[in-house]
Amino acid sequence: MESEKAKEHEEAMLQKLTHLENRVEELHSACLDEQTLNSTLQLELMQIKEHNEYFEKVVDKFFEIHEKNAGFSADNTWKEKCLCLLNDSSDKWTFNDDSESFSLKYIASLEEELGKLRNSVDKLQSNIRMGLDIERHLKIKVQSLERAQIALDDMIQNGLSSLRDFQKQQRMEITKILEGETLQLKTILLDIQNKFSQIHMERELKLEALQSEKVSEDTECRDVHITNDLDSGVLAEKNDPPVASSTNKIPDASDALSQALQEKVAALLLLSQQEERHLFEGDVNKALLKKVEELQRNLSQVTNEKVNALMELAQLKREYQLLQENSIISEKGTVAHEQGTLKNLLKRTYLKHWVGKGSSEHENEFHQGTTESSSVNRKISMDLARLKIENAALQESLANMERLTSSIRKLHVSLLKAKDDVKSGSPVENIIKTLESVLVEANNMKTAIGSSLPVSWSADVDASIIYANLYEPTGSPETPKNNKADPVSVAGFEMVELLILAVLLQKETLMGISENPHI
Repeated sequence: MESEKAKEHEEAMLQKLTHLENRVEELHSACLDEQTLNSTLQLELMQIKEHNEYFEKVVDKFFEIHEKNAGFSADNTWKEKCLCLLNDSSDKWTFNDDSESFSLKYIASLEEELGKLRNSVDKLQSNIRMGLDIERHLKIKVQSLERAQIALDDMIQNGLSSLRDFQKQQRMEITKILEGETLQLKTILLDIQNKFSQIHMERELKLEALQSEKVSEDTECRDVHITNDLDSGVLAEKNDPPVASSTNKIPDASDALSQALQEKVAALLLLSQQEERHLFEGDVNKALLKKVEELQRNLSQVTNEKVNALMELAQLKREYQLLQENSIISEKGTVAHEQGTLKNLLKRTYLKHWVGKGSSEHENEFHQGTTESSSVNRKISMDLARLKIENAALQESLANMERLTSSIRKLHVSLLKAKDDVKSGSPVENIIKTLESVLVEANNMKTAIGSSLPVSWSADVDASIIYANLYEPTGSPETPKNNKADPVSVAGFEMVELLILAVLLQKETLMGISENPHI
């Protein structure tokens, strides 16, 4: 569910990114339209300049004629010359009919050109006003975006700090749980060793007691033999031959009775020892099964919490990267291009720009924007690769946990089956073979757990440090940081060790049964 939510969030952010890219393309097309408009205006201004030069030449020529007729010359401006010529009466300018019609047409054309020039000047002024309004609006928008970016940065920093605190708390709780479980396992193993030592001591004491009882029974049998011999001697003195024959049969009966008693006592002792051993092994197996179940529950809980924390961390990283990506693209893509186009519009309104410079500055700004966008894309690709590595490490740990639990469950089922075969009275050799196969599989699994390496070790240094700090115990500063153990492999080692111990105990009981077939 968390991965699906992350994918949905990623698709939504990609849609937003495509919308922003479409917006950038629209703005770029608008900029190109403005450039074409400015080029047309530049051409119109060049034409107007040429017309003005022609008009100046015409006015100068007519003013020279006026000065010749007036008989004086003066340095006047072009505007003063025009006013002087316009103030003259029409009688001074007498031409033929053709010349008059030509002059009237020429004046009409000049008036038309003057009207066109005024209209073009009005258009340019309106364009300048519109550009200033757009620049003002964009400045306000940029300020609002900067404020929103600052608020988002603060929110993300607060979320990351709270997530770090939660991660530290979870790590401390996990280490405490693991330390408690290890202490409990150590105490259980010590209790088992103490019970084994007590059983051996009791067995030795019982053997000593049996030996002492055997010695006492031998002495009693000897006393009985002596008394029987005395009675037979007395009867022989009294000359009673039938009684003498009966006295010869008494020692054989006493020996058989003593042997039967000894066998019965040994059988009873073995039965009592076997019953005690079975009871003890049943209690030990129950305790081990309970402990294994508790460890499995704790391990599943810890892994679920770790997976949830890692998924939340990855989701927050992805959101932060997407927000940073959007802010970088919006600031460096749209704002830079729009500000550059507005500055170019304002520069092009001056007459010096129309005469001298070309479009080299626009090309430089466009290349700068493309290089910045390429660097941003490279950074995004690196972040995506890092997230893929972390996701692969998480999936590998989950798959290892599933395989470990399934294999241990199979071995557990085979061990329970062997125990049921013992109760049903199947041959001991087959049961021992199954136990040995279970032991071999457990040892192979132990070596496999020890030799496995996670995918996260192939990532870069920062990602590996972050991945390793999730499992670093806080209360052991003296331990080296290079030899960190994976909690999945640690739990697997503990479960495999418990399983091997149970197999060995079952094998010892079966070996005892095979050595003592009277049970």
